[in-house]
Amino acid sequence: MDSITQAALGAAIGQAGFRELGRRALLFGAICGTLPDLDSIVFGGADPWARLVAHRGLSHSIAVLPFIAIPLGWLAWRVFGRKGTRLQWVHLAFWGLVTHPLLDTCTTYGTQLLAPFTDQRFSWDTIAIIDAFYTIPLLIALGVGVRKSASLPRAKAWARGALTWGCIYLVAGWGASQIAKARFVSHLEAQGHTVVRARTTVPALFPVLRHGVARLSTGAIATNTFTPWGPVEPVTLTPFEPNPRMEAALRSPKGEILRWFADDYLTASEDASGGIRWVDHRYGQYTDSSSSFFQSYLPADVPPGEILLRTPRRGRERMDMGAEFRAGWQRAIGAEPTIPSSKGERDE
Repeated sequence: MDSITQAALGAAIGQAGFRELGRRALLFGAICGTLPDLDSIVFGGADPWARLVAHRGLSHSIAVLPFIAIPLGWLAWRVFGRKGTRLQWVHLAFWGLVTHPLLDTCTTYGTQLLAPFTDQRFSWDTIAIIDAFYTIPLLIALGVGVRKSASLPRAKAWARGALTWGCIYLVAGWGASQIAKARFVSHLEAQGHTVVRARTTVPALFPVLRHGVARLSTGAIATNTFTPWGPVEPVTLTPFEPNPRMEAALRSPKGEILRWFADDYLTASEDASGGIRWVDHRYGQYTDSSSSFFQSYLPADVPPGEILLRTPRRGRERMDMGAEFRAGWQRAIGAEPTIPSSKGERDE
């Protein structure tokens, strides 16, 4: 999730369970809630591929963070005037740290919850990386809690209410994703496709929508963005028939990272210059579910292993954000989206 939400979650935990330590508990909770996201700076350095591997790695592991909570809580006890007990501050540090990767795991990006024992990335596809319906109740509760006139029981009650709402919202989101996934797979199988694996991720801005993505036995990727209760079709099929250069690129260290990061929901296409564009289909556009915000690029005049993590600006399609928002809104209310004429046709 975004840093504001993570800070708000950590602060709300401080307000809900440790408000007797004073308002400093909210500040410390917010610090612990954002601390794990320093990983890409501390471990990644200037290499974007190293940052990709480091982000949501060791600093997001539930096998590592409990041990960090002990010295961090002791330090907070010293810095904040030794109010309360050391155990209380360690306890607050533990929950502020551990809830960060657990919330991140509810998104699509992928979180290495069990690093360093495995680099498996867990993604529960429950919530978008930014979701106002989750964040705003936390901010409202914090607004009540920081007021001088707020009593201790009232401040705790508001924070606990916001945290309870957040849990209910996440469970409901997970359930909606499971329903959407079952309907998406069932539709593809009814059309005669063999589904190897599938996910239904939550796109930004419209949490009622789900972006279905499936790897088919043919190697193609099937995508569509729909509501869990609305029609699944039409589905866009993106073929993937790798040539020797594409295969060599995927076998390179950067190619392996790319496939690992995208959970193997990748396709590639060759442009007129001979360059190869890689598309991570976990993230689809509202105007074209087969396109994605996450694209990588292999220029024609470089070795197969020199993949660029981001597509150069000249090689990207210009995105009309107004058209994206309109299409997303139309899909959310069940209307036929207005698709710009430049977008490709859909396969039924």
